[in-house]
Amino acid sequence: MNTINVSRFVDQLWNDSILPQLVEYIRIPNKSPHFDPQWREHGYMDAAVALIERWCREQPLRGMQLEGANLVGALLAGAVAYAREMGAPAIEAYPIDPKGRRIDVAFGFVGFTSMFEAAGFRRVVLTSAHSAGRPRWLMRLELDRV
Repeated sequence: MNTINVSRFVDQLWNDSILPQLVEYIRIPNKSPHFDPQWREHGYMDAAVALIERWCREQPLRGMQLEGANLVGALLAGAVAYAREMGAPAIEAYPIDPKGRRIDVAFGFVGFTSMFEAAGFRRVVLTSAHSAGRPRWLMRLELDRV
Protein backbone atom coordinates (compact mmCIF):
# COMPACT_ATOMS: atom_id res chain seq x y z
CA MET A 1 0.00 0.00 0.00
CA ASN A 2 1.32 3.39 -0.96
CA THR A 3 0.62 5.53 2.08
CA ILE A 4 1.35 8.77 0.23
CA ASN A 5 -1.34 8.00 -2.36
CA VAL A 6 -3.78 6.93 0.35
CA SER A 7 -3.11 10.14 2.26
CA ARG A 8 -3.70 12.25 -0.87
CA PHE A 9 -6.92 10.36 -1.64
CA VAL A 10 -8.25 10.84 1.91
CA ASP A 11 -7.27 14.53 1.95
CA GLN A 12 -8.98 15.12 -1.39
CA LEU A 13 -12.12 13.23 -0.34
CA TRP A 14 -12.24 15.16 2.92
CA ASN A 15 -11.75 18.58 1.32
CA ASP A 16 -13.86 18.06 -1.82
CA SER A 17 -16.69 15.95 -0.51
CA ILE A 18 -16.96 15.31 3.23
CA LEU A 19 -16.20 18.79 4.57
CA PRO A 20 -18.74 20.55 2.30
CA GLN A 21 -21.41 18.03 3.35
CA LEU A 22 -20.63 18.63 7.03
CA VAL A 23 -21.02 22.36 6.47
CA GLU A 24 -24.40 21.76 4.80
CA TYR A 25 -25.43 19.46 7.66
CA ILE A 26 -24.56 22.08 10.26
CA ARG A 27 -26.76 24.60 8.41
CA ILE A 28 -29.81 22.37 9.00
CA PRO A 29 -31.28 23.29 12.41
CA ASN A 30 -31.95 19.61 13.13
CA LYS A 31 -32.20 18.81 16.81
CA SER A 32 -33.34 15.89 18.88
CA PRO A 33 -37.14 15.55 19.05
CA HIS A 34 -36.74 16.26 22.76
CA PHE A 35 -35.38 19.74 21.94
CA ASP A 36 -37.77 20.40 19.02
CA PRO A 37 -41.22 19.02 19.80
CA GLN A 38 -42.44 20.08 16.32
CA TRP A 39 -39.58 18.20 14.65
CA ARG A 40 -41.91 16.35 12.30
CA GLU A 41 -43.59 19.56 11.13
CA HIS A 42 -40.27 21.37 10.69
CA GLY A 43 -38.86 18.57 8.54
CA TYR A 44 -35.25 19.21 9.56
CA MET A 45 -34.57 15.58 10.43
CA ASP A 46 -35.86 14.50 7.01
CA ALA A 47 -33.60 17.11 5.40
CA ALA A 48 -30.57 15.84 7.33
CA VAL A 49 -31.32 12.23 6.36
CA ALA A 50 -31.83 13.23 2.72
CA LEU A 51 -28.47 15.04 2.74
CA ILE A 52 -26.52 12.02 3.95
CA GLU A 53 -28.49 9.67 1.69
CA ARG A 54 -27.69 11.82 -1.34
CA TRP A 55 -23.99 11.94 -0.42
CA CYS A 56 -23.84 8.17 0.14
CA ARG A 57 -25.48 7.45 -3.21
CA GLU A 58 -22.86 9.62 -4.94
CA GLN A 59 -20.01 7.52 -3.56
CA PRO A 60 -18.58 4.88 -5.90
CA LEU A 61 -18.80 2.00 -3.42
CA ARG A 62 -19.49 -1.26 -5.16
CA GLY A 63 -22.35 -3.20 -3.59
CA MET A 64 -23.41 -0.44 -1.21
CA GLN A 65 -27.11 -0.43 -0.37
CA LEU A 66 -29.04 2.17 1.56
CA GLU A 67 -32.16 1.57 3.56
CA GLY A 68 -33.94 4.18 5.60
CA ALA A 69 -36.75 3.96 8.09
CA ASN A 70 -38.74 6.33 10.25
CA LEU A 71 -38.50 4.32 13.46
CA VAL A 72 -41.15 6.22 15.39
CA GLY A 73 -43.58 6.07 12.48
CA ALA A 74 -42.78 2.40 11.87
CA LEU A 75 -43.38 1.45 15.50
CA LEU A 76 -46.66 3.31 15.62
CA ALA A 77 -47.78 1.85 12.28
CA GLY A 78 -46.87 -1.61 13.58
CA ALA A 79 -48.96 -1.11 16.71
CA VAL A 80 -51.94 0.05 14.65
CA ALA A 81 -51.57 -2.87 12.22
CA TYR A 82 -51.40 -5.35 15.09
CA ALA A 83 -54.50 -3.87 16.74
CA ARG A 84 -56.37 -4.15 13.42
CA GLU A 85 -55.19 -7.72 12.94
CA MET A 86 -56.47 -8.61 16.41
CA GLY A 87 -59.85 -7.06 15.59
CA ALA A 88 -59.62 -4.09 17.94
CA PRO A 89 -62.21 -1.42 17.16
CA ALA A 90 -59.81 1.36 18.16
CA ILE A 91 -56.41 2.09 19.60
CA GLU A 92 -55.71 4.70 22.25
CA ALA A 93 -52.63 6.58 23.33
CA TYR A 94 -51.74 8.75 26.28
CA PRO A 95 -49.00 11.11 25.02
CA ILE A 96 -47.84 14.49 26.24
CA ASP A 97 -48.32 17.80 24.50
CA PRO A 98 -44.96 19.57 24.75
CA LYS A 99 -46.55 22.86 23.60
CA GLY A 100 -43.35 23.90 21.86
CA ARG A 101 -41.16 23.35 24.90
CA ARG A 102 -38.08 21.24 25.38
CA ILE A 103 -38.79 17.92 27.09
CA ASP A 104 -36.29 15.93 29.15
CA VAL A 105 -35.24 12.79 27.29
CA ALA A 106 -36.43 10.64 30.20
CA PHE A 107 -40.04 11.54 29.38
CA GLY A 108 -39.91 10.94 25.63
CA PHE A 109 -41.09 7.35 26.02
CA VAL A 110 -44.72 8.44 26.39
CA GLY A 111 -44.77 9.99 22.90
CA PHE A 112 -45.89 13.38 21.68
CA THR A 113 -49.35 14.40 20.52
CA SER A 114 -47.96 15.53 17.15
CA MET A 115 -46.68 12.06 16.26
CA PHE A 116 -50.06 10.49 17.01
CA GLU A 117 -51.91 13.21 15.10
CA ALA A 118 -49.69 12.54 12.10
CA ALA A 119 -50.81 8.89 12.30
CA GLY A 120 -54.50 9.85 12.27
CA PHE A 121 -55.25 9.83 15.99
CA ARG A 122 -57.58 12.50 17.33
CA ARG A 123 -57.47 14.22 20.69
CA VAL A 124 -60.31 12.94 22.86
CA VAL A 125 -59.79 14.62 26.19
CA LEU A 126 -57.14 16.58 28.01
CA THR A 127 -56.49 14.60 31.19
CA SER A 128 -55.46 15.95 34.57
CA ALA A 129 -52.24 13.91 34.37
CA HIS A 130 -48.85 15.40 33.53
CA SER A 131 -45.42 14.06 32.57
CA ALA A 132 -42.39 16.32 32.56
CA GLY A 133 -44.74 19.09 33.63
CA ARG A 134 -46.64 18.81 30.33
CA PRO A 135 -50.29 17.79 29.99
CA ARG A 136 -51.20 14.32 28.77
CA TRP A 137 -53.98 13.73 26.28
CA LEU A 138 -56.13 10.71 25.70
CA MET A 139 -55.94 10.18 21.92
CA ARG A 140 -57.84 7.65 19.84
CA LEU A 141 -57.76 6.13 16.38
CA GLU A 142 -60.99 4.44 15.30
CA LEU A 143 -59.85 1.39 13.33
CA ASP A 144 -63.17 0.50 11.78
CA ARG A 145 -63.33 3.94 10.12
CA VAL A 146 -59.83 3.91 8.62
